[in-house]
Amino acid sequence: MVELCQDKSGINQFMVTNGYLLTPDLAYELKKNLGLKEYQITLDGPPEVHDKRRIKNDGSGTFERILSNIKGILNHDDLKDIVIIIRVNIDNSNRKDFPALLDIIEKEGIKEKIYVYPGHVKSENTTTTCVVHNCLNKREFAEVESEMFRELLKRGFKSLRIPRPRNTCAAVSPHTMVIGPEGEIYKCWMSVGKKEDLIGHLEDNGQCKVENIALYLKWVNFDVLAREKCRNCKILPLCMGGCIYPEIKGEKSRECDSLKFNLEEMIKLVPLFKSVDKKFG
Repeated sequence: MVELCQDKSGINQFMVTNGYLLTPDLAYELKKNLGLKEYQITLDGPPEVHDKRRIKNDGSGTFERILSNIKGILNHDDLKDIVIIIRVNIDNSNRKDFPALLDIIEKEGIKEKIYVYPGHVKSENTTTTCVVHNCLNKREFAEVESEMFRELLKRGFKSLRIPRPRNTCAAVSPHTMVIGPEGEIYKCWMSVGKKEDLIGHLEDNGQCKVENIALYLKWVNFDVLAREKCRNCKILPLCMGGCIYPEIKGEKSRECDSLKFNLEEMIKLVPLFKSVDKKFG
């Protein structure tokens, strides 16, 4: 698939991973053979927090191994162009531990080599990382988010969240597909592994065969301006409707982007964003 894309028009690749098996040697092979140069890795707090949430089958923790892999990649002579983004999933149980994680990153000397951002999570069932009673609603998260970005920027971390206009979710594009491990095709990465969200399969020649036409059209015909609430919203250009997966699934209620609730505070951070951006060129 990579060879086909490179022959046609090129390909940009990005991997979301827990980072546990992502050793420097593996990162080198992925770069050399597949051109993979960008990773999002999750650390949900300092070791005492992360290792309660992201554990191995035997109950042991994963923080130290993941951090070691990150440092190994960043210090590898042949991996200087690798981009690593650290996502910190935030809920009520770890919201106060964010600064402690930043302390560790600074102590390890990798602050200027990575991006860090707080991520909002919600529970679809009781097996998820964020159990229902611990989850923050979007308004609560918005307050925490602006505080965390202020902390990141004051410390001189590179970051990603400066308010700016953006496009509608890529999943509504007729040319955006998510390919599963067995060649199955979805429109959204939240759908992977869910048979009811399957829209087709990848054929041996690399062509996408769409089989569930009705579901495919539901995605590509999405129109954010059809929502009266969005059409009349002042932050529409900064959000463009946000995640539409719940709507595709038939949920009547949906959460607005956190910028709906913290835009003023985030705008106040713009000078800090620009100062940090200037520092890193």
